[in-house]
Amino acid sequence: MEELTPAEEIIAEQTEILHALRRYYRDLYRVDIVPLNPDDYYDQQLDRRDYREPKDESRRQAAKEAGVSLPLRIRALLSETARSELNERKAAADARQIVLAEEHAAMVEEDRAYFLQQQNQYNEMIDERKRMYLNGDPDEVMAYFEDVLLGDRFMIEFAEQPPLYKSCARAISYDPGKKSLCIRYRVPNADEICTIKSFTYNEKEWAVETKELPAQNAHRVRTDVLHAIIVRTAALVFYSDTYHLVDSLTITGYLDYFDRAYGTNQTVDVLKTTISEEEFLKVDLERARLEDLFARLFKTDVSTGLYRKEPYELKGVA
Repeated sequence: MEELTPAEEIIAEQTEILHALRRYYRDLYRVDIVPLNPDDYYDQQLDRRDYREPKDESRRQAAKEAGVSLPLRIRALLSETARSELNERKAAADARQIVLAEEHAAMVEEDRAYFLQQQNQYNEMIDERKRMYLNGDPDEVMAYFEDVLLGDRFMIEFAEQPPLYKSCARAISYDPGKKSLCIRYRVPNADEICTIKSFTYNEKEWAVETKELPAQNAHRVRTDVLHAIIVRTAALVFYSDTYHLVDSLTITGYLDYFDRAYGTNQTVDVLKTTISEEEFLKVDLERARLEDLFARLFKTDVSTGLYRKEPYELKGVA
């Protein structure tokens, strides 16, 4: 087997990373999904620390106040007068230590009582939040599912160590009567999704260059990643809904982009979809085909031209 040139080695490494990312894209809607359990969620927030008693420094402090120092101890080895002085100061230190030890014990009891009071109040607050969640309190339900989504960890960018995707997910409303939850979720910009086809070496520039997929294929890749993220989001919500507080989930996906004309970041809602928990829980994600799953179960409105037009050209969905 011929030895690869340095350029060929780089291309081989980059190609391997690219193929791994393509496989990851294919399974994104079902891989590494870690649902949250409400009981665990609230239990983990409880303060179970034991009180740590401050160290009793009464002996050291008493000796310091009485003047029982190292130089005096050394002199006491050589002088009867110094030895007598040392013994007097030790007796004074012992008497002072009794007082300081009692003060320390009183301080510890007061500090322990305050610690336990604060701990109990905090834990009661967590228990109350859990009761509110179980009773369908909108703010608490939204806070829980927001944490569910913000805790999701995945990546979509092409890199040896790609950054975690930032969904900026936010729950915006919950209707306890209808058990309907609405969330806003940042969907990827076109340049965040890898559409590289292959790598070539430019001998003139001494650099490895990328070749992009044809426009139609690139659009398909971006659309598949978008659909995978939406399905993944629904899976996280419904799989974390242990107490069945959500019957219907509405996801509004938005682009957050830099508008070069205005010099500011802008957002535009480009997708709105609704899915019922009852239907979704019938799905076996390990066997379901993403394209069919998204088309048949998700009632979706998408901005015309998404991933074909510039973001500022898109008309937001209602």
